[in-house]
Amino acid sequence: MIIKCNQFEIVGAATGVEDQAMLEQCATRIMGLTGRPDVVIMGVGGAMALMEVGLVRITAATISKLTDVFGAGDAFTSALVSVPAAGAAPVEAGLLGNLSASRCISQLGSSGTTTPEHMMRHISHM
Repeated sequence: MIIKCNQFEIVGAATGVEDQAMLEQCATRIMGLTGRPDVVIMGVGGAMALMEVGLVRITAATISKLTDVFGAGDAFTSALVSVPAAGAAPVEAGLLGNLSASRCISQLGSSGTTTPEHMMRHISHM
């Protein structure tokens, strides 16, 4: 199991704080409470994965055209939960999640969908 949330959920929507140190502190606390790795998605800031080995920053994929952000979080989550089933680490899943989300937001009306073929084509154009 991996805990996944965005930067507002990890800190708490009521505070509205997006300070990087606070994000890291909250992620560390959640991992301490659950004993599970956690991944925080941060929009254009990419993501961060906190695991037993420490904190790893996952850079957001560069896109040429932002078209539709609807479904980007779903696209990220799909990769995050499916890639480890193939034996990948949470960081690798996060990288593919960012790529999947970048594919999603560069097309209109995709609602978080992509295919392996679309991903390969998208990666080759980056």
